[in-house]
Amino acid sequence: MEQKNQNAQLAYQVTRIRTASREQLLLITYDIAIRFCIAAESAIAKGDTEESHENLLRAQNAVRELMVSLNVQVGGSVAENLMGLYDFMHRSLVEANVEKSEEKVVMVRSMLEELRDTWQEALEKIKKEAISNKQEEPVPSGGGVSFAG
Repeated sequence: MEQKNQNAQLAYQVTRIRTASREQLLLITYDIAIRFCIAAESAIAKGDTEESHENLLRAQNAVRELMVSLNVQVGGSVAENLMGLYDFMHRSLVEANVEKSEEKVVMVRSMLEELRDTWQEALEKIKKEAISNKQEEPVPSGGGVSFAG
């Protein structure tokens, strides 16, 4: 039964990722990085070096994916600043893995959570503006092409 449940969860996650917009993929990547940081914190606290190592590698990969998603040519200084921040987080996770430092993982996780929340708010604001702009569009009246026989 548990295997069936895991398969269903995996199928759901795959579908969620395949149908996600670029913006949603960014939030999913943040969620993944945060989830692996939390798991690494727990493993470090338990003294499980193998589990902490695996989770920190996965968190590093997620942060690297955030770095790859940036387009510095289009994003300008904002993208450059984010790249620097992501680079700092990645290096901190590597150091946390070597030192088994829960404090460094907590620091990176809180930075990721703050960035994720900021992106979430920005996306919600953009959606609201798009909806209100659609409602303000003038409704066409008369004229045009007649398709009547």
